[in-house]
Amino acid sequence: MRTSRPSSAALSSHLDFLSKLGSNESVVYLDETFRREGDHNEHGFYSVCGVVLQGQHIFTMQDDLREIVGGNYWHATEALRDGRTDVFLDMLEHMRSHPTMNIIVATTNVDGSDEQAMEKARHQVLSELLIDLTNADKSFRGAILEKREQSRKDNSDRALVKKLQNSKLLSPAMAFKLISPQIDRNLWLPDTAAMAYRRTITHPYNETSQWFGDYLQKFSHVTVLNENTNPDPRVLPIMSERMKKIQNDPQAPERYNQAPEAKGPLGFLMQQQAKMPLAQLIEQQLNRATPDNAQSETSSNNELGNTDHQSPTL
Repeated sequence: MRTSRPSSAALSSHLDFLSKLGSNESVVYLDETFRREGDHNEHGFYSVCGVVLQGQHIFTMQDDLREIVGGNYWHATEALRDGRTDVFLDMLEHMRSHPTMNIIVATTNVDGSDEQAMEKARHQVLSELLIDLTNADKSFRGAILEKREQSRKDNSDRALVKKLQNSKLLSPAMAFKLISPQIDRNLWLPDTAAMAYRRTITHPYNETSQWFGDYLQKFSHVTVLNENTNPDPRVLPIMSERMKKIQNDPQAPERYNQAPEAKGPLGFLMQQQAKMPLAQLIEQQLNRATPDNAQSETSSNNELGNTDHQSPTL
């Protein structure tokens, strides 16, 4: 859905914030992806995906993205639906080739499908991600999210961040920006990364399920909340019985066994978290899998769209 033109005041304020960042100071661009419990008879989950960029790369990246997309509008869900797979993969390749970009993801299972359950899960993963990033990257200066349609939801996010700042879990100086992608095209990055991450959960037999592993995994840091918090970037969380079969296949590609890359502000963190054997981490995740999941993929595989975008996203 295309949004109205942003105000010149909002654009000026945001550009002023970005222009004052030091070359090695970082911000995180955020987007969410989720599935309500019961969709296609599957479990519910909520994930927030962040793309960490240093100040020196922000304006160059904005120009690069416009050139890749060929315009000023991008939505990952629509791109897949409309058959723009080549552009989607160009976006992923550009992210993979970036010298210092990092991706950080927090995800949780969701019990219930009402708004209260989804907002609670959103706040859990958003808190986890921002606190982790604050602790890991001393140059972290701000979080940038897409405005939602309902101002009360934006106000709820602002109240959460203020609570975390008052509790000393986040720096009081951390900026928290809610803006439109028309103001900052770099919001296209987490939109694309979140969709790639989502497909590993929802479509493990579809070619698109491999994209996160092929393009983004080596510089990604994933935390799964709930029973076994697993911050290892090599493991794809919330695996179903179908994914279990794939992982047990000796002919399966080794794309999920690659060691993380030590690049960017979070590189050292990812190296520290890659100590537990991959098989053990996978086993932890598969303990949550249910055989019923395998039977529901037929209908789910036909769904290219991101169900979370039935309402506005970050």
